[in-house]
Amino acid sequence: MEKKNTAGRKTLTEAKLRKLARLEAGFDELLRDGADIPDYMPPRRKLAAAPEDLLAALDNAAPMPFEELETKWVSPLLCGFGVFFHLFEEPDWEDPDALRDPALARDPEYPGLPGEPEITARIWEDMLLDAEDGEWHADEYRRRLNRVIAMRAQAVPVREYEDAVKELYVEYYSEEGHLREASEKELLLYVLYADELAGKKSIVAMRAKARGCFGGDKAYAANWTRARDLYLQLMELDDDSLYPTMLGHIYYAGRTNNGKPQMDKAFYYYSIGTLGGNDEAKLRLADMFRKGEGVIPNPEIAHRLVNEEYEELLPFLAEGVFDTRFAEAAWRKGENCRELIFAGREYAERAYACFLQAAFALEERKKIRDGEAEQSIGEAIRLSLNAVEKDLSFEDGERICPEEFFWNLTELYGGSSVFELNWKEKSGERCRVTVTRVNRMTGERGPILVTVPALKGCRLLDKLTFDVSDIDHWEGPEKGPVCFDECMDGVFLLNSEEVLACEAGWKLKWPKEKRA
Repeated sequence: MEKKNTAGRKTLTEAKLRKLARLEAGFDELLRDGADIPDYMPPRRKLAAAPEDLLAALDNAAPMPFEELETKWVSPLLCGFGVFFHLFEEPDWEDPDALRDPALARDPEYPGLPGEPEITARIWEDMLLDAEDGEWHADEYRRRLNRVIAMRAQAVPVREYEDAVKELYVEYYSEEGHLREASEKELLLYVLYADELAGKKSIVAMRAKARGCFGGDKAYAANWTRARDLYLQLMELDDDSLYPTMLGHIYYAGRTNNGKPQMDKAFYYYSIGTLGGNDEAKLRLADMFRKGEGVIPNPEIAHRLVNEEYEELLPFLAEGVFDTRFAEAAWRKGENCRELIFAGREYAERAYACFLQAAFALEERKKIRDGEAEQSIGEAIRLSLNAVEKDLSFEDGERICPEEFFWNLTELYGGSSVFELNWKEKSGERCRVTVTRVNRMTGERGPILVTVPALKGCRLLDKLTFDVSDIDHWEGPEKGPVCFDECMDGVFLLNSEEVLACEAGWKLKWPKEKRA
């Protein structure tokens, strides 16, 4: 991140920041002193206004006409970067990502709980936002601030945190990694808060509790009836497509019916999840249409649902986003192609390409999580790959047809990217060609998803390397690179204009697998 030039400019001192929190100094006054708020670089130590500072601010604001308070303080404090940001957060100014998710003080014994600086910051921000909306509840803010001060003398389990703070704690530990590593006392507090808030119809708590009861986790034993009831209640409170999908799973497996599947209910809830855009619901619904479970068999609908999901998730894989259900979609698409394998080798290669993509996507997803779902689909992909592989043979897998190869890439990345082709002569009739992908808008280079059934490979590569030999014709600039967005009959085009013509043999240099 480029640093601002602050030479000769006064910066806000800790004393001025505290005066600002107490409304003892005007925003304009600080600017007249020469400080540029959006460019201000605070010291490394935290500048956290205490609850007492905000109580003093409330006292000073009490006699001020509301219109003056709103125009003189609230608007300038919330505009741009926001001075309250500097009062409570300590970002790493060398890391732009830290600005978006700054680390705030947390209780060392209960890392899921925000510390006093963060709680105070939330109250301060609520004060400003309420004032901006034309509201001012000084007595409520005083009660909240005094409660924070009183908590200093209390043990964490008996503190009367606000429900929003308890929800933060539940949300933190509902993540699988945090829950797995939680201590016994952290788990007890998690269950205490989740049960309490679920009774108050907190969506955050009900989701966490339902997730635990669905099969069991470290905090909750498996309780399928309770999980079902919680997801049914959540459907009434929220429109997240996850809830009907989870109900579909429960009914499909007969979890609340002595193990006897309830296909009609599973079909109903998977349909709702599909309409809500849930990837897993759509794939499960496709399976039901294919097998005729709870519905009249309809392979056409099943294939359409799978193809829609595959096309929707493929762009994410192409950009390096792996935490999706693409592996499941690609495997099903491959199986659909296998059903047409009687039509010839073309469909066998299509099926194999889908299985290679599924295997690659799963391999990367397992670096994020590796549970029962990953183990199950992994075994299915392995069996499918082996079944198709024995029916295929390739004479020289590295040789490619550039028209087909680059057409697939330009279709995949659409109009958002162009491809930069550079070459280096190796001899009179041979050269080394490299191809990279460039974003049209930003100029940034991105990965390239390449699937080559003949090489039994699917990978995201930073660049493609080719040996081009037996050159009969090469017409283009004397020096590279050239950019293209289309390739037809050996002619590379950019915006429908020829940039390079080539008649030669192309051989892809597939990178060797790195040893672990």
